[in-house]
Amino acid sequence: MIKEVDMYAGLNEPGMVQRLDNYRARAATWHQWAILPSDMLESATANLLSQQLSGWLILIEKDGDIPQTESAEKASYAVRIFVERFNGGLNGDAEVVGSWSLYNADQQLVIKNTFNKSVPLKQDGYAGLTQALQVAWTEVSDDIARYLLSRQ
Repeated sequence: MIKEVDMYAGLNEPGMVQRLDNYRARAATWHQWAILPSDMLESATANLLSQQLSGWLILIEKDGDIPQTESAEKASYAVRIFVERFNGGLNGDAEVVGSWSLYNADQQLVIKNTFNKSVPLKQDGYAGLTQALQVAWTEVSDDIARYLLSRQ
């Protein structure tokens, strides 16, 4: 079974999402994520950035709040990521679209960048889309890490 969803609500859907056009998407009910994509992306991003940015403290923001710890208070920068699309695209690809912002310790915006990754599926179906989305998200994390390392 497939249900139609609001284009930007896809990260809160437990099913895989396929974009139909610029305004509509479908979420599958049989091919479910193990956890919501928003939670999965937070965890994956923390893991990827921790591997790429040794010596950096990586904290995950929940509902707009950075965890209040002594380490967080000493943090030099905060990165906020907004994901607009994380779905199958119109051209048989995986789409990952959004933006990320870097803030300094005083919560002032340092830079805001967008990302728009499209990765072709190597095979059809759930496995192909999952693999392509993983590649696209890894590329986004690599780009963010590369920028942060250039600021050292």
